[in-house]
Amino acid sequence: MKHAEMRRMLSHAFSTKALMEQEDIIQGYVDLLIKRLGQRYTGKERGPDGEYCNLVNWYNYTTFDIIGDLAFGESTAFACLQECKQGGFHCLAK
Repeated sequence: MKHAEMRRMLSHAFSTKALMEQEDIIQGYVDLLIKRLGQRYTGKERGPDGEYCNLVNWYNYTTFDIIGDLAFGESTAFACLQECKQGGFHCLAK
């Protein structure tokens, strides 16, 4: 497949209208990320599991949830942030 064909097929997903429609979905996950971080680390240096906050992991969990929702149309496709308990994250996001 040529670059021009691929670009034409994918261009709709990155139009201003499409991106504006996705903003609420993404904002919901950002809000949930902040809520989960607050629940686990507010006023504490370590979480309930005794580990320091690793933001790389948390960004991965958030990214998996966003991509799962946008790609599959399901907010529970991976549910990394919803299943916020030790060992409760999807195995692919660890």
